[in-house]
Amino acid sequence: MTATAQINETLALMARFRAAALAAPGLASFHPVGAMIEGLETGVLRLGPDQAETVVFLTSGIHGAEQWAGTACQLDLLRSGALADLPQDVAIVLIHAANPIGAALGRRYTEENVDLCRNFMDFTTPLPQPAPGYTALRAAFDAEPGQIAEADAEIFAYAKAHGIAALYAAALGGQYDDPQGIGFGGQAPTRARILLQSIMRTHAEGAKRIHALDYHTGVGPYGYGSIIAMQKGAALARMRALYGPWVLAPRDNPPPGFIDVTGHSTDGYQSLFPTAEVLAAVLEVGTLSQEEFLRRLIAEHRATRAHGTHGEHPDLVAARRALVDFFTPADPDWRAYLLHRGQQTFRQIMKDIGYERS
Repeated sequence: MTATAQINETLALMARFRAAALAAPGLASFHPVGAMIEGLETGVLRLGPDQAETVVFLTSGIHGAEQWAGTACQLDLLRSGALADLPQDVAIVLIHAANPIGAALGRRYTEENVDLCRNFMDFTTPLPQPAPGYTALRAAFDAEPGQIAEADAEIFAYAKAHGIAALYAAALGGQYDDPQGIGFGGQAPTRARILLQSIMRTHAEGAKRIHALDYHTGVGPYGYGSIIAMQKGAALARMRALYGPWVLAPRDNPPPGFIDVTGHSTDGYQSLFPTAEVLAAVLEVGTLSQEEFLRRLIAEHRATRAHGTHGEHPDLVAARRALVDFFTPADPDWRAYLLHRGQQTFRQIMKDIGYERS
C-alpha cells in the first residue's frame, strides 16, 4: 500500500458519491478543497423543499480516516430508496467528506493537524488549558523513532496508574496549545469547519427543527452501533426517547471508557442554530479496543512528526494504513451490520419527526 493508493481510494469514494448525488432527484453541489491534492471535494446532496421546517443532516468523514464507513451509509440510504418520498416539510441533506484531505492522507486530522471534532470552539474567548494528562505525556506522545520504547513504557505506566480512560482523555480530549501536538483542536476555525458551517447554514436557515447525525467508527464494542449524545437536559431526554434509553451521554453520566471533549461538532451545530430545536447524535460502530486505537493513533502521530504530513516514507504509509484499517474492518459481517445500523438510525429519525414509511 502506498500514500498514492490511499489518495486514489478516497478519490474513488468521492466519485461514487458524486455519481449517486447527480443521479438523485435533488440539488447536488460540490466544493473543491484546494490544490494540496487535486480532485478532493466535499459533496452535498439536498432532498426536499427549499423552506423545510425540519432539516436532517447526515454527515460523513469528520474524522478523515473514518470516511469509508460514512460513505457506505450514505450511499446505502440512496440505493435503498430510504430517502425517497419525503414529507413535504422535511429536507434531508447529505454532507459527504467533511474532512477530505484527512481522508486522502489516512489521518484523523485535517490538513492543519486539527481534530475537526475538537475545533467547534468560540475562539474569541480564552481557550482551555491542556489536561494534566496531556501535559504529563506530551513528550512521550511526540517521541522520535529512537525514543519510542522508553516513551511507550511511560505511557503504559500512566495507563496502569490512572486507567485507559484517563489516557484516552490525555490524547483525545482536546488541547489548544501545540499545533503539532496530538489531539490539537486549533486556534481558529479550520477551513473544513468554515465550509461545513456554511453548508449547514445555507440548507437550514429558518428551520425550526434540526436533526444532525455524524457517522463515526472505532468507539465501543466490536460490531455494535452506539448512539452518543453530547447534549444534556431536555435535548438528551428527547434523544433517549428517539433512539432508546441506552444512548451514551458523556456529559451527563459518563459510561466507563467514555470521556467529555471540548469543541465537539454538537457544540457547533447548537451554536449555529440557536433558535431551532437541535438534536445532534453520533453513530459510532465499534471496531477494536481503545488500547489498540491509541496505539495506532500515537504511531501515526509520531510518523507524521518524523516524516511530514504528505509523503511515501514506508513508516508513514504503514502507520496510516493501520489507522484506516482500524476504522474499517474488512470483515463482511461488520460491514453488513454498519449498513443495517445506518438504516435503523435513519428510520428512528424519521419516526421521531412523524413519518413512518408503510
